[in-house]
Amino acid sequence: MIVAFLSSCSESPKTLDAIPKEAQLVAVVDGYALTQKGELDKLNELKSVQAASKEIKNESKSASKLVEKVLEDPKTTGIDLRKEVLIYLTSNEPSNQFVGITAELFDDGKFKTFIEEALNETKTSDSILQKGPYNIITNGRDYTLTWDGDKLLFLVAQSYKSRNTLLEKADEFMKLSPGDNISANSSFKKFFENKKDLSLWLTGGLLANGREFAHLRKQLGDNFADNSASFFLNFEKGAIRAQVSVDLTSETKKRFEKFNIGGGKFDRKLLAYFPETTYGLISTSMNTEAYYDNMMEQPEIKNVEPMVSVATGVPLKDIITNFKGNMVLSLSGMEENGSDFTPYMGLAMDYEKKEIIEKLLEKVPGGMLQQTDGYYSLPIPGKFPVYMALGDKALLVTTDPASRDAFTGTKKLKRTLAENSARADKIENNNTYLYLNLNTAEYPENFRTQTMGRLNSKEQKAMDIWNGLMENIEITNSNVTSSEVVFHMKGDENSLREIIKALDENYLLFASM
Repeated sequence: MIVAFLSSCSESPKTLDAIPKEAQLVAVVDGYALTQKGELDKLNELKSVQAASKEIKNESKSASKLVEKVLEDPKTTGIDLRKEVLIYLTSNEPSNQFVGITAELFDDGKFKTFIEEALNETKTSDSILQKGPYNIITNGRDYTLTWDGDKLLFLVAQSYKSRNTLLEKADEFMKLSPGDNISANSSFKKFFENKKDLSLWLTGGLLANGREFAHLRKQLGDNFADNSASFFLNFEKGAIRAQVSVDLTSETKKRFEKFNIGGGKFDRKLLAYFPETTYGLISTSMNTEAYYDNMMEQPEIKNVEPMVSVATGVPLKDIITNFKGNMVLSLSGMEENGSDFTPYMGLAMDYEKKEIIEKLLEKVPGGMLQQTDGYYSLPIPGKFPVYMALGDKALLVTTDPASRDAFTGTKKLKRTLAENSARADKIENNNTYLYLNLNTAEYPENFRTQTMGRLNSKEQKAMDIWNGLMENIEITNSNVTSSEVVFHMKGDENSLREIIKALDENYLLFASM
């Protein structure tokens, strides 16, 4: 029995047969994984669901019975919840613009009974028609629901023109041959093999006519529509993980390399100038030669290049390429000053020639920078001083005296970012790394008041719920074709279950906001 179950789960879903290979967007919902992780089979035990059921009962007792029946035993629908539900968009062309929702059936008889009960409760004039091997419900204009012994397809016309071919398309999509369905698309096939709890795949064709993507289309060439992007969301214990990747054609890859400004490994020596603790930081490692070349592709920048060179006495190319491309910005602390606060923030960058930096500093108006032992000071009236120190191969701009002293060698920090091996490894091995503490309760009160204002009781309660769930967010970008976002969360259970519990326990609060 177990072998049979595993075998059924490994088969290619019948739902893929109802999606044309020209589809430009496909979303995949893994109902089985979400049910396991969020305990969705116990929805009827949630206070919020019970309250909603009571509201439905007040409106219609018979409809309430149908809802309760489904919540108590989802198998009564005949839909196979072990398999994925897929949602797709065929095209952005008005004459062929349809949204489809397809799911597998394990018992088409039960599904037919469920639909008949639903039609009866909604008192709609629509009825089930038999057409060959298919059952069909349609209003003849906007939608059609078609099913056979394996799958259902709910198809909605998205434009006036596509209404004219609605029934024809539903019939066509229900019997697509292997060469005509989405499985024939190699990019989608790769995406589907890597699917997570929630997944989304789209092609460049979906964006082909958007004005906001005109510049990108110009950069990537005529085959822009042949590229695709994938988005994955996975609920884990203590985290929500989102991944983004792009699948490029060979021609696009060649063009893309021209705009690739990613550098090599980050030089973690820069991390030694910052305390280990941080509210937020961002690091980048870039190829400054490639960055300069990209800048010169922009006419408005190319036109001002001579003026920059005259004003600074240094050619713009020398200014930019003098930097090695490693940079880290960290907010390591905050000090409360009465009703205000001082942010301890610093920026460190490495470079090749110190004399170029010194030549640029000569252009700073007299009196703005005050040179002290080993560093410069820039006083800000009514605020706090900003310090800048130059080394042989790096510079530091900071408001934190402790970082300043660590850079100049006056005094060592107790523990530095470089000593946090897990975070330092992520910074070193990614072109871009971002970290942000999401628990606002750990920020100084003055900071919270100035950035979020004074919260009323409901807003404060909502913020307490947020702080009870969230820890921090990390974003990594290892190359030009993939990125990852991880929300680290509190709690001992799966992150989806923790979110559902928090929402359910406070549903009255959210309903009143």
